[in-house]
Amino acid sequence: MQRETYPEHELIAQFLKDNNYHQTLAEFEKEHGKPITRRLLNNSETLSHIIEDRLQYNSINEKLKNSCINEELPENLEKIAKTRFASWPSPCPRVPHLLRMQSLILSSCYDKHHEVVYFTTNDSHIFIKQGEDEELVKFKSPEIIRKVMVIDDDAGVVMLGMSGTLYLKESVTLVGISSIKTDFRFVVDAQYIKFNEKNYIVVLAWNGTVKLITLKQQEFQLVSEMKLSQQSTCFALTVYQNELILVLGKLESTLLEVYTLKGEAFSPSYKISINDAEFTVSSFMPRCMIISQSLPSSIDEVPLIAVATSHEPYMRIIIVSLEEFQNRKNCAFSISRLQIIRNSKTTSPQDKFSQPIISWRLGSRTQLEENQNRIFGLWIMGDDGVIRGLDVVDNKVVIELKETEGAKEEKEKKGHTGHNGRIKNFISYIDSNGEEILLSAGVDKRVILWRVD
Repeated sequence: MQRETYPEHELIAQFLKDNNYHQTLAEFEKEHGKPITRRLLNNSETLSHIIEDRLQYNSINEKLKNSCINEELPENLEKIAKTRFASWPSPCPRVPHLLRMQSLILSSCYDKHHEVVYFTTNDSHIFIKQGEDEELVKFKSPEIIRKVMVIDDDAGVVMLGMSGTLYLKESVTLVGISSIKTDFRFVVDAQYIKFNEKNYIVVLAWNGTVKLITLKQQEFQLVSEMKLSQQSTCFALTVYQNELILVLGKLESTLLEVYTLKGEAFSPSYKISINDAEFTVSSFMPRCMIISQSLPSSIDEVPLIAVATSHEPYMRIIIVSLEEFQNRKNCAFSISRLQIIRNSKTTSPQDKFSQPIISWRLGSRTQLEENQNRIFGLWIMGDDGVIRGLDVVDNKVVIELKETEGAKEEKEKKGHTGHNGRIKNFISYIDSNGEEILLSAGVDKRVILWRVD
């Protein structure tokens, strides 16, 4: 009699095959009535790994009952919170200044070497803002630029086109230098990082492929390519303990996957759970991720990871750290739990089509010095056109930057207004005067510069 095959049959068959229980496997298939396909869960997890993680989960589950995730933190996480977080300082940018450009902005970045901001638009234009001057540049080929990135040491500006081509341009003038095709037409994100005096660019495609590209002597070179077992929703890069680290968030998963650069390829290291309340069910997933950079004075300072989730109707922010990185087992299936430092409610609305944007609150140069470079909180971009400020000490939204009701027309005449609709792009930086600057762009085609006054 043949029976229906379920995933557990496939996991058991794979376990028997891996452990050379060939006779037992033959009897298992004989009694089942037909051959059983050997398969891993999510193409990577074995029965042994699932059971090991379940036992680990059970051992900590009792600790989670009847307790708030933001209270009674383990001693190591409480120490991180006390030493790394500072209350939201005032004043902060809240006065909007409407820029002259009126376009749908896809990407932007700040070039500190030339004090220039680059904006890319959906109609193949590039805006260059330098001081009070705004210049419009038409991209020579009919290419829409998906992402713009500034390379350290004034090496130029890298742009990723919708065609999947990476371009290197001279700073400010945007004269073309070199290019490389990534063979990706649908890109999730691309990011730049400098490690061991080398310039790296990581590109993540919708098909779950990660490409590592170097930029050396103004020429691109494809170094390695990694095919993921599951589609990724977001990623972030950092350098910690003299290693280049890639952290990935995946579709329908509440596990962040940590990779390290080994030679010229990324190698899986371990996973971080951002959902200690459930084991087998993923009721949400990460949609956006940012990592705090280690301070120059302390290269071993533990990086913190802020994750914007897919929760509906309001986004949540979950903060974890790479503290367990030094204790990792160098096993892709090792899962680090009880790592949540903050699990914050926000009033930022979203639905299943939202693409969250979050950013660390930088603060002014004076505020950073007074607070020993601690983290103040996060800026959260809303689908409702509101920029919210989350205080990580009090764990609540403390400020909202938005269009003032009843004063819209008056503000527009003066050149001051907020957003009307979803915010599509955001960057922040500290200018040459030590002032914190915010730049936001929305589907309303408004580009707004926010200052303290």
